[in-house]
Amino acid sequence: MRSTVAEHQSQATTVSPGCQLGAAVVADNEQGIHNFQYLVDSFLTYLEQYRQASPLTLQAYGRDLKRLHRFLVSHGLATNVRNITSRELQAFAVSMSGLAPATITRALNATSSLFSYLIRSGLAESNPVDSVIKPKQRPSLPQGPTVQQCHRLVQATSDIRDRVMIMLLLTAGLRRSELLNSRTSDLTADLSRIRIMGKGGKERVIPLPEQTRRILEQYLDERESTSELLFPNTRAKRMGNSTFYRIFKRIVKRAGLDQAGITAHSLRHAYATMLLHSAVDVKTVQELLGHADLSTTSRYLHSDDATKQAAAEALPDLLSANEGQDTLSESHSEEATAVHPKKFPAKNRIKSVFKRL
Repeated sequence: MRSTVAEHQSQATTVSPGCQLGAAVVADNEQGIHNFQYLVDSFLTYLEQYRQASPLTLQAYGRDLKRLHRFLVSHGLATNVRNITSRELQAFAVSMSGLAPATITRALNATSSLFSYLIRSGLAESNPVDSVIKPKQRPSLPQGPTVQQCHRLVQATSDIRDRVMIMLLLTAGLRRSELLNSRTSDLTADLSRIRIMGKGGKERVIPLPEQTRRILEQYLDERESTSELLFPNTRAKRMGNSTFYRIFKRIVKRAGLDQAGITAHSLRHAYATMLLHSAVDVKTVQELLGHADLSTTSRYLHSDDATKQAAAEALPDLLSANEGQDTLSESHSEEATAVHPKKFPAKNRIKSVFKRL
């Protein structure tokens, strides 16, 4: 069971001046304080209570650090963090050579985050992961269902609640946890927007297209639950992840897409891709998705050959007789005005994305 931060603070006598609140740990207790598992527990508590990490993030970090601990123990290596060097961690990386590069990198990143925490706590002077050679990864492009597949998913819903959930995933780009944690109070009175508390406690407000507002209004009128949660279970509590996955899997199968590799998160990819293909600028997409880093959003900027060819054909005619013109022709100017994202009113840009669903 993880030690609480309060326990660490009550025992602490020496803490680095730059140590963040929640990173305080015992510094004068030489017996056990540098023990690997003890510090992992403290680190996970810090992530949960002060960084507001999601349960899935905590589980992933816990698994990766547990993998490292097993490796150290099984090879008779020291588990005292003061004696863990880049040499041991490089060997750890090599021991995972049969796994996917992304899995190896994730384990090393979790270890790096742990040591960054220890440095802030005054229990480590450097991060040994910095010298570890990580496996090369081929950049993967997020893949989401096509517009036609999205339409099939919506049509495959068996009741109004399931349809609203699918529509919010597709037309608001919600994460599964964001969807299940949503409350009726997060909606504006006219249902035009929904307030979402995303990763790290970051809030964003997402506009909803008319088709989603229409189906949402019907759902709220018909539902009998008095729970504040938008999608409560039969006990008026938060719908469990397993329940949601069972519902989602049933919808995918009914749509005949059970072999298409569609997941709830891939609908978020579809949302981002539809926005970008509808000429919504990448900064707006970043804000709608709640990405902290623009580079995360930029992964969606790939396009197919047809889109690239259409872009090439949209260039001005440089072989025309009007070689002396320094400005675009009237027709090109009108076309540029029609497609340039900053020429669109924001409301129309967002609304136009989903007309094909």
